[in-house]
Amino acid sequence: AIPAQLLKGTPIDGVVSFLKGTVEFLQKGTEEWKLLQMNDKVPEGSKIRTASESAVEIMFEDGASCYQRSDTTMGIETARKKGDLKIHKIFLETGKAVTKIREATGEESRFEIQTPSAICAARGTEFRTSVDTYKTTRSEVLDGIVGVEAMKKVVELKKGEGTIVEKGAPPHEPKKLLPPPSLSDRKPI
Repeated sequence: AIPAQLLKGTPIDGVVSFLKGTVEFLQKGTEEWKLLQMNDKVPEGSKIRTASESAVEIMFEDGASCYQRSDTTMGIETARKKGDLKIHKIFLETGKAVTKIREATGEESRFEIQTPSAICAARGTEFRTSVDTYKTTRSEVLDGIVGVEAMKKVVELKKGEGTIVEKGAPPHEPKKLLPPPSLSDRKPI
């Protein structure tokens, strides 16, 4: 009888589904970075950092995943289940991440990536987000729709579009992404 939005919710852990190189995590309330291994659980409130030529993918029980590339620091601010509502809030401090969110099939969910300069929120989509050393955010949509907000302005990105958000400025208008490079001289493995 109580609306799900008013409930505190139950924390859900992410699980390491892919790992390459050196990846460490810092659990909330601790000061010691620990190495991550395949199938390790990553609880809400944890920070994850990847070294050079390293990568990790964190998978959640609702099928959403976040692939973190090398030289990236990211925090899982919120990962909760409130009835049928699933909420994921990620803070991308520096680096690059590719996020895949399973399309909604009657279950409500919200996936948000916050950076020092913008907030990217989506449902049932696949998008890339990166933050450079100047705290400039780049967001690109591979499938679905993503809303990017900064300085009280929201732009909606559709499949094949991207935007740039400089710290302290609103998002640029969406631009069409360049097509992927064509592969030439492919040889079978």
